[in-house]
Amino acid sequence: MKNEEVGKYSFLGGILLAVLLGLVEIGGVAWLIGIMAVVVALLNIQERETMKLLLWTVGMGVVGVGAMATNFAVMPAVGEMLATIITNVGIFFTTVAAVFLLKMGYTMFSK
Repeated sequence: MKNEEVGKYSFLGGILLAVLLGLVEIGGVAWLIGIMAVVVALLNIQERETMKLLLWTVGMGVVGVGAMATNFAVMPAVGEMLATIITNVGIFFTTVAAVFLLKMGYTMFSK
């Protein structure tokens, strides 16, 4: 399997895992979101996608993943579940961005 395919499936797996962990409380497996994010950042995100990734990550911060999660948490029945899903997706994307930025910095400064 090519690196691009592994990265693509890791991205989908990370999003699905973030949603799954929001729907069902499974203790001790949240670290899998971080591992998926590292794989995506190293294998899937290319230099030409830097602006899209950073724009998405800043957008998530501006919209306020935490604020959105808090607003959803007060909704009856599904609010807490939606808040957890939004928080998990935010963790996934910010981890992808952080690892990618470290990778990009290493590439820039190792020349």
